[in-house]
Amino acid sequence: MVADREGSWVQVSWAGEHVWLRNSNKQPVLVPSKGAVVRVKDGLDLARTYGRAYPEAEAYPEGVTPQAVVPIEYQLKPGQAYVVGDRRVITDYYKATTYDGSAPGDWTDFVGETKYYWVWTGHRQTFVPATDVDISASQ
Repeated sequence: MVADREGSWVQVSWAGEHVWLRNSNKQPVLVPSKGAVVRVKDGLDLARTYGRAYPEAEAYPEGVTPQAVVPIEYQLKPGQAYVVGDRRVITDYYKATTYDGSAPGDWTDFVGETKYYWVWTGHRQTFVPATDVDISASQ
């Protein structure tokens, strides 16, 4: 999403920072489009992103170790907007650790209730918790 313009230079949100790109009329690198974007909710310093959208620990039954949900290096900051790739992300983990299904909970899809949005952060597809951002149409 364009944050500012100066002549043929355009400022956009990119991997947690505002960066400038040259977008000349003769050789444009940006193409106008419409769609949903996310912005950090008012009052938050940042929104963490994740490389996978695994369910919360409560979605796993006793005896099955939950998958770790650990943030990655990209953070969305106030004043930035990121394109939404999918607003209906299913938080699940399909456990398949044996060939015969003999391990506890093996061959089972554990589905959570945590809601994430799939967003483009730099060149990566990341997931941001819906509780940390507001979603709206691009401008």
